[in-house]
Amino acid sequence: MGNSEMATPSRRAGIGMVACLGFGNFAIGTDMFATSALIPGISRSLNASHGSVGLAFSAYSICFAIGALVFGVASRRLPSHLTLTASMALFVFGSLVSMFATSVTILVLARAITAFGTSAYVPMAGIAALRIMPRSHHGRALGIVTAGSSLAMVLGAPLSIYIGSTRAWQTSFFFVAILGTAAIAVLLRARITAVPASVESSRSEVSVVRMAFSLPSVTTLGLSLLAMAASFGSFTYLPILLSDQNWFDAGLMSGIVAGFGLFGVAGIFVGGAMADGRKAQLAVLASLLGMTSSFLMLPFLSKTFMGTLAIAAIWGFSGWALIPVQQYRVVHLPRTDRSFAIALHSATVNAGAFIGTALGATVVDGFGVAWICLMSVLLCALALVTFFPSAAVSKPLSLSSTG
Repeated sequence: MGNSEMATPSRRAGIGMVACLGFGNFAIGTDMFATSALIPGISRSLNASHGSVGLAFSAYSICFAIGALVFGVASRRLPSHLTLTASMALFVFGSLVSMFATSVTILVLARAITAFGTSAYVPMAGIAALRIMPRSHHGRALGIVTAGSSLAMVLGAPLSIYIGSTRAWQTSFFFVAILGTAAIAVLLRARITAVPASVESSRSEVSVVRMAFSLPSVTTLGLSLLAMAASFGSFTYLPILLSDQNWFDAGLMSGIVAGFGLFGVAGIFVGGAMADGRKAQLAVLASLLGMTSSFLMLPFLSKTFMGTLAIAAIWGFSGWALIPVQQYRVVHLPRTDRSFAIALHSATVNAGAFIGTALGATVVDGFGVAWICLMSVLLCALALVTFFPSAAVSKPLSLSSTG
C-alpha cells in the first residue's frame, strides 16, 4: 500500500497527534515572544546598541517569510515526519548558536538558522494536521496547532524571560533548546511517521506558485497581512504606550500579556469551530470588528489596569481567532494546493508582523506613541475593505469535493 493510501488515524488518536504538533509551536512561540525582552541584556553583553540587536531579531521575520515560501513548495513532495523532525532539529541548533553568540553578526546568523527551522516546521505542522483530521475538523485541527503559539505567550515566554532575567540571557535560549528537543521526542513518540505524504504533488511547482497570484488568494492573504500588521504594530509598542499610566509596572504588564494569550487560546478554538461550521466569513468579520474596537477604545480605557485587561481580552480573542479561520479559507480556495497555501499564509503572517513593527517604529519616532492605535485602526479598516472582495470571490468547497 502506497503512502497516499495509508489509513487515516482514528479521530481520538488524530487529535492527540495534532496536539503534539501544537507542542512544537509552543517551543517556537516561547522563543519568538521572549526574545524582545532579552534585548537590553544582550546589548550590554555584546556591547552593542539596542537597535542593532533589535535588527538581529527583525531578521528572523524576513528569513521566516522567505523560508516558508521555499519549504512550502518543497514540502509537497516530502514526508511529514522528515520535515517536522529535521526542521525542529534546525530550530534547536539555531537556539544553541544564539546561546553562544559573541557578536551581533553571530546572533544574526543564529536567528536566521532558527527562522529557517521554524519556517519549515510551522507550515508543515498545519499541513500534517490537515492530513491527519477529516475535512469536517480542519478548522479545529488548525486551531489546536495554533494554540501552541498562544499558550507560549501565557506560559513558555514568561518562564523563559524569568530564567533569562534572573540568571543570564543565554539560559533563556538554552531553555528554548530544551523545549525544542522535547518537541522532537514528542513527535517521534506520537508516531507522526504514520502521516501520509501529500497527494497533491502531481501539479508542477510553477502552476502551484501561479495560483498564489489568483484574485481569491491575493485578497484573502492581503486581509491577513493587514490584520497582522495592525495587531503586531500596536502590541510591540504596548509597554511604551502604557508606561505613562499610574498603574503601570512590569508585574501588571505581565498580567496584561497573560490575559491577551489566555483569551487568544479561547479565540483560536472558537474561530476553528466556526470555520468547521461553515461560518468562516462571519468569524473573519467579527474578528476584524473586535480588533478595530479594541484599538479605538484602548486610549480611553488604558487609564486603569482592569480597563486595559478588558481591551487585551477582546484584542487577544479577536486577533488569535482570525489565524485558524484565515488558514482554513486559504487552504479551501478552489484549485489550491494546500501544502503551499499553508506555507504562503505563514509567510504572510510573519511579513505582516514585520511590516506592522516597522510602521509602528516610524509612527512612534515621527508622531509619538499615542498615534500607534490610530495606525492599527487604519490598517484594520483596510483589512475590512479587503474582506468584502475576498468574501465574494472565495467560495468554500463542498464536502464531497475534498478529501
